[in-house]
Amino acid sequence: MIRNVGHARDDMISHPIRNMLAIFSVFIGVLSVVAIITVAGVTKEVFLAASEQRYGRLTTMHTQLDGPLPVVEQIVRSVKAARIAAPGAAVVITATTSESTGFSPTTNGPHYAPFIFVDTTFVAGDLTQVKRLPILHGRWISQEHTIPVEIVINEAAQGLLGVVGGTPVLSFGSGSPPVATLTVGVVADGESTPKIYVSLPAVLTIREQISPSLSASLVVHHPTATRTMFEELTTRTVGLLGMTHDPQGLNRLDQVDDLLLQLKSQQQGFLIAAVVALFVSGLGILNIGLSSVRERSHEFVVRRALGARRSDLTWQVLLHSLGIGVIASALAVTTVIVGVHLWVPNLIAQNSAIIPPGVPWEAVLWGLVAASATTLLGALAPAVVASRLNMADALRA
Repeated sequence: MIRNVGHARDDMISHPIRNMLAIFSVFIGVLSVVAIITVAGVTKEVFLAASEQRYGRLTTMHTQLDGPLPVVEQIVRSVKAARIAAPGAAVVITATTSESTGFSPTTNGPHYAPFIFVDTTFVAGDLTQVKRLPILHGRWISQEHTIPVEIVINEAAQGLLGVVGGTPVLSFGSGSPPVATLTVGVVADGESTPKIYVSLPAVLTIREQISPSLSASLVVHHPTATRTMFEELTTRTVGLLGMTHDPQGLNRLDQVDDLLLQLKSQQQGFLIAAVVALFVSGLGILNIGLSSVRERSHEFVVRRALGARRSDLTWQVLLHSLGIGVIASALAVTTVIVGVHLWVPNLIAQNSAIIPPGVPWEAVLWGLVAASATTLLGALAPAVVASRLNMADALRA
């Protein structure tokens, strides 16, 4: 076997152009496989990020709350108690109103600048644990009912209300005194229109009622909970709030499962493309191998005349092809690692919810296996031909 390895090594050195073409063929095949799988993963992450940013992570449920909002301490205690009762869960109360809620960017002097009416969501709990909401600056709203009222703005609202540390004032309509706020963070929520998230407990500390038209919802996230667990957690939390809800109204908010199902056919298409790339690479190895055997028939016959067995010639051709596969795989893996670390992150905006992909080691492993299998299968026919050369015919040729 050691002698066969030596002959395979000599073959690599003695035919550099032919071997470079073979290596390039396998390199393209392996790189195609790893690149296709990587692109499939990136595409999946792009759609998944947009879905989780807008609707919630897997799995998120929500239900409409009925009845007046309880006192601040009860809201804070209910959110904390729900998280403790179900480790890994994230419980958030959101509230919106049909009445106009305005913000004034300045607080200097006795008069305020004209109010800007912005889409406003009142929040109790950490919404970033439910949705994929990258914090671009600062932090999320405090879980306590701190004063002044803390707000988080999205990127579209940043141009209207300044940056982190700004102190705009909140108006609940005509006749009500403005409420001082503090901008503590800027979040990427995927919305193109200005939007503001306001601390619900902090507002209720100042005002007993935000608006008669307030609509409140309970949002619950847990990555592994069953429907029954969600129902129990929701019932417990609603009971602690002293409110009511329709048990039949507990619905799935996230769309991750539906999205993954839609992407399944796309991934199958990527897989077919990878198989085709490998098949073309295998044909290249087969063609080069058969041409090499025809050109080197005298060499193989001489080896047979000197005592080499048929199996020795078979192993020589197979090891030669395996060496080509190893070199091509190493080059392809190096290219993928460099691309993933240096090129792909530059394609993703810094304010995106998309998580930059790491090196797809599973894809790399499959690429290595595919390269080895492709080169060996492509070399199998040439190896058999080389081992069965007729000595008399080869010498007459």
